[in-house]
Amino acid sequence: MHERDADAGVVPLEEALIVNDPAERRRLMLSMLTEEPNAYLAQLQAAKLNDDVEVAHYAATAVAQISKESDLKLQQLERAFKTDPSAQNLNEYCDFLGEYLGSGLAEGRVAQIQRQQYARLLARLCEREDTLELRIRYVTALADVGQIDEAQAVIDQLVLDVPEEQEVWMLCLRLAVMRRDGDEVHRVIDAIDKQHVYLSAANREELAFWRNGEEAR
Repeated sequence: MHERDADAGVVPLEEALIVNDPAERRRLMLSMLTEEPNAYLAQLQAAKLNDDVEVAHYAATAVAQISKESDLKLQQLERAFKTDPSAQNLNEYCDFLGEYLGSGLAEGRVAQIQRQQYARLLARLCEREDTLELRIRYVTALADVGQIDEAQAVIDQLVLDVPEEQEVWMLCLRLAVMRRDGDEVHRVIDAIDKQHVYLSAANREELAFWRNGEEAR
């Protein structure tokens, strides 16, 4: 438990980067760099666009270093998996690659190649260990690389297996949107309502967006 007085000067990192004076921004940046820059990757990426040239330079340098270290670790995990495609090496390689893609460090053609590799790794994982969490990750990865038909085949089976799972239905909705199929979007929304699927606040908000769009159409 912290005393309220001790927390009086605490503000979100994003707010400090945007609102506070230059000295405070630079102090904060140096603090992030000396503590654990990997933990503040999202803030560092945002700080790269800061109006303060010094802050932007520090942030860009830190992100470049994190990217270099991540690329090196990814290469090591890939080599280890190719040398010994054991379950442990596959899991470690796949998990780190997923985190790497989620961080936004990979861009352009490199990101596309790595997403395709991630989908292939998840396919191998699903062959070894067929769980709901893995299949959802697999469908998401297939959608990310535009393999809509392959993703649809997996998600159709998931709808039959776990009709109460909200993430399955949200992926159904995503695939319908990717196909630009308004009728299918409407059908998925109706199915979610009829099934009384529990939705998180974020998923309710997304569903409302597409519901309103369909009603307007």
